[in-house]
Amino acid sequence: ERFYEPDMGWLVSQALFDPLDAFLADSIQEEIINTIESFDERVTIVDVKIETNNERHYITVQVFYEIVGQPRVEQLDFILERPSG
Repeated sequence: ERFYEPDMGWLVSQALFDPLDAFLADSIQEEIINTIESFDERVTIVDVKIETNNERHYITVQVFYEIVGQPRVEQLDFILERPSG
């Protein structure tokens, strides 16, 4: 989510409370791609890989992208997990 952009990233936040299955992984992948393409024209998405871990209730995300005008592919890795408590 982002200040003054309440719709940005909302699906990812909500999805963390859903069952971690292939449908959820596809939905998160689409949401990440659509959000970046809609809000940041400085990058081109090459690929987004999603891996779910049902036992520990988290999702690993890898985003592969190119900065416009740059010849190499960059990678951003992060983990989405349910809040504890």
